[in-house]
Amino acid sequence: MKRMGYRRTLPLVAFGTYAALIWFGCPYIRLAGESAHAAPRGEGTLGWNPSCMDFVPPAAEQLAYGLNAPAMVAAPLFDPLINRMHPTCRQSEYFDHAVIGLFVPFLWYFIGRLADNGDSARFRSCIRAHKVWACLGVFVLSAFATLIGASFFLTSPLDYLVLRVCMLGWIGLGVFTLLAGMRGGRATALPA
Repeated sequence: MKRMGYRRTLPLVAFGTYAALIWFGCPYIRLAGESAHAAPRGEGTLGWNPSCMDFVPPAAEQLAYGLNAPAMVAAPLFDPLINRMHPTCRQSEYFDHAVIGLFVPFLWYFIGRLADNGDSARFRSCIRAHKVWACLGVFVLSAFATLIGASFFLTSPLDYLVLRVCMLGWIGLGVFTLLAGMRGGRATALPA
């Protein structure tokens, strides 16, 4: 029986996890379902206004974003296209979920490919050949880690806690991978 590699399984599992966390975590989805069963508005009543909500995303939504933080970073490339359609807040939230969801399988495919190759000599030689870029990558990731760490003191520490911790984990993994590749050790923390 042929072994199914990480590059095939990780995108499916990651996308399913992302979709489930968004489905159960996004307040717009929950409130839209509740408003569909609500009684019609009477004369002079306010009712539910689905246009905008100012909220800290629930932990499930933050976890979905945090586990796929590199995909979340690539998603704003589509913002100019989405903003041309003049979406409402709820539609903008749905578009953001969909665009991040498009990038999730690609992200996890490349992570799975790196894990399938395990101790890839080509990956290490590429990092060693371009040590200046690898050092710059470590510096940039460290700067982002410092900014995220400082954000704990600038805002309420519990707001976006799950997202911040996940992003710090991604940054730590990126720094570890670059440093391990520069010194010639194992390139990933994943089992071969």
